[in-house]
Amino acid sequence: MSDLPATCNNCLGENPYIEMIQEKDGRECKICTRAFTSFLWYPKIGTSIFRRTDICLTCARARNACQSCLLDLKFEINPDMRDEILGTNKHLMEFSPSTIAANNSKISKIYKANQLERNFQDEDSGNLPRHISPEPKVPQILETAEETVLRLTSSNVSQKALSSTSKSNDRKHLSTKELLKLLNKLPFNGDLTIPDDPDIKSMFLFGITDELSNFRVQEYFKEQFNSTLEATILNHRARCGFVVFESRNSAEAVAESILAGKLPEGPSLIVIDRVPLRVAWGRVCNLGLNNKDQARLAQLVKKQLSILCKNTQIPKSSNKITPTNPVTTTVSNPFAKLTFSGNEL
Repeated sequence: MSDLPATCNNCLGENPYIEMIQEKDGRECKICTRAFTSFLWYPKIGTSIFRRTDICLTCARARNACQSCLLDLKFEINPDMRDEILGTNKHLMEFSPSTIAANNSKISKIYKANQLERNFQDEDSGNLPRHISPEPKVPQILETAEETVLRLTSSNVSQKALSSTSKSNDRKHLSTKELLKLLNKLPFNGDLTIPDDPDIKSMFLFGITDELSNFRVQEYFKEQFNSTLEATILNHRARCGFVVFESRNSAEAVAESILAGKLPEGPSLIVIDRVPLRVAWGRVCNLGLNNKDQARLAQLVKKQLSILCKNTQIPKSSNKITPTNPVTTTVSNPFAKLTFSGNEL
């Protein structure tokens, strides 16, 4: 196995002289629970924000995923979504990380991971693993599905949202009018008041940074609220995204826990790895068609965060955040809209 981690370009950063700190058996793999050689590095020069590997190289190789953000190395999407799109055969997934993680027994996880590692060693030495047979159709499947996957990754939205916006994704970019329409749909002034529509079980997050991974967001909701997410859709370039819960009851329980008796005046605040995020109920939707659209959206996210920050202060004697100038306007609609003009774009 290689002495270097398997990471994507986004996690490595733009520093051409990157230095990594290697620690043998320094961490426990998030999937198979085995100790593995961990790496830590700083993607940007002159900052204290670092990245590290969260899974072992064996599990990363099985998923063809980044050891840090856990996204596919080529398409930069969730490996489970990739496998569903590509139609990967189930019998090839006997020792996949998803199968390993599904085992409750730690011994079973370690055994499966060891079997997987031996298969890779046999493959590197030229011997085909016993549980895998040649599949001549797989390359053709990958080739025909590549175009579909690339189109999906351009918007970073869930499959349901993508199916309704597949026609618009064929265009180069959104017009100013269309972007304004999209912005007014996003609940920048929304809150965590329980919406009337029982089908809504997703929340809108904004204030996302490059260092915050999908896996860490899922881990946060699991640790803090004992809630499992059905999907995590983060668009780092647009600085916003969505989390979809497995059920409406689970989403309501999380909303009540975040509010904790406070009045739902505007988006609530959560902090994940020292990254403050604003959260409100919201439907999953497309967040721009290309990098330019998403960069324009990120500028407006930054502006809205600045407005919300002015109304919030952190007392010296407490870590709790309280509003200094409470909003006097009553928001009756949980999907209240922040109105933008064309001049701001």
